[in-house]
Amino acid sequence: MGSRVRRHVVLLAALSMIFVGVLASGATAASTKPYSADITPACVPLSTSGVQFTVTLRNMTKTQMLGSANVFAPAGFVVTGANANADGTAAELRNLNLSPGGTTTATFTATTSGTAGPTDWSIIAKQSNDYNGSPGNNLSLDAANSHLRSYVDTCVLVFSSGPASATTGLKVTSEPFTPAGAPVTVQVLNAPGGQPVITSTDQISLTLSTDGAAGTLSPASPTAAAVHGVAVFDASTAANFFSVSPPAFGYQLVASSTNAGIDATAPATFDVWGVGTECKGKGCEATLTQGGVTANVLTPDSALGNLLAISFGVEPTLVCAPYVPLLPDNFVVSFMFDGAGNRQVTITVPGPAPRPVSQDRVCYDPSGTQTFTDRSGNTVQIGLLPDCKNNSPKPPCQLPSKTDKLGNQIISFLSPPGSTRGRT
Repeated sequence: MGSRVRRHVVLLAALSMIFVGVLASGATAASTKPYSADITPACVPLSTSGVQFTVTLRNMTKTQMLGSANVFAPAGFVVTGANANADGTAAELRNLNLSPGGTTTATFTATTSGTAGPTDWSIIAKQSNDYNGSPGNNLSLDAANSHLRSYVDTCVLVFSSGPASATTGLKVTSEPFTPAGAPVTVQVLNAPGGQPVITSTDQISLTLSTDGAAGTLSPASPTAAAVHGVAVFDASTAANFFSVSPPAFGYQLVASSTNAGIDATAPATFDVWGVGTECKGKGCEATLTQGGVTANVLTPDSALGNLLAISFGVEPTLVCAPYVPLLPDNFVVSFMFDGAGNRQVTITVPGPAPRPVSQDRVCYDPSGTQTFTDRSGNTVQIGLLPDCKNNSPKPPCQLPSKTDKLGNQIISFLSPPGSTRGRT
């Protein structure tokens, strides 16, 4: 009998605890009126007046209205304008009439802090349109889905995918010589080496740095709005996708923002060629014609993904005195192949030939500190190529010149791996 009584007491105690738990849970649920808020721009300059901020409020309750809110400024900020409170510590937002599940935006101005670094706004929202009601009836901020931090004078832009080598006049992407490739993208970070600012919708523009080669962007100032902190210069959007001309080495692209609180990127360096291609396998070939002169580069040992490119006149004049060049100075042929194996370079000069083809020579520069044995047997960095005879000497060397049926002169030479240039 006593045992059954004890069991009844224990059972009643357990039921009592469950009942109290249900009441507590119900009370908590009744007082939970969630909303979230984002304040932009997240990146702001030091000590700047009249900065316009936008607060986006989302009413996440099921039945309650969101009628009003006070947005309290971080230390060092002063709220200004029509909806500022008397001491400039808050923006007073009234008559919002935001229904359950709804979203609204409001703007206010402020003077930013004179201290660099991250700092946070705070916010109180109420059901009433006139900000009345006890604190116990305030709506509850969903902090996990809110973004109330300002980064004062610390934000930077970085190329998350920078420009790759491109062909002049064709669209520049992050994939070499691929106009329809993955786009150039620029990301907003909260500090050098920091985290993405996912609330950024800032306008990002591209320019060519004056420190690099002189060239022209088309359009003149490609611009894209950041989405979740990333600006995409995409082929599908003609207004913000871009090309560069003329061909040159060492172009430098810089991204900057209209927001004074975001520093520009470090320059991204890339080359623009007269023609370029990504090889699809063995026997890769590229051809460029300019002013009636044609240069062709053939790479028999190429592999899938190798890059091949040609340009005229993008590098300094080659001089191999006393040889008198067949072509003007602006027809120095630069060529690049990043794979293994020799390249056969063929330069076709329109006829009639001004001299016998047997007198044609190739002035050659293997670039950098590389050397080769010239026509006179000397070890040089720039000089006239020797003839290719029974694979001795080894490339670089000149193949026999000839004249085609139209009277054009055809001068060919073999070049070993590496980026090089030559002229005839």
